[in-house]
Amino acid sequence: MLFSSDSQFFAYCPANSGRATVTVWNLGTFEEVASFSLSATPNHLAWSPDLSRIFYLTQDGESRMGVLNLQTRS
Repeated sequence: MLFSSDSQFFAYCPANSGRATVTVWNLGTFEEVASFSLSATPNHLAWSPDLSRIFYLTQDGESRMGVLNLQTRS
């Protein structure tokens, strides 16, 4: 789980979804901002300085790095 530097957003990987996802919530409105399906559960998350992207790292036999864009939802 990861809070944004301005404490407005919260990103986490729900354990009960049965699949690898990252979900982002707006803590001011308590609304889901985005949900991303991934091929493996990330074990590290980091916000970009402008809070428009989340960088992630997975280790499911091999390390993988990716970027989730909150503006385009991709």
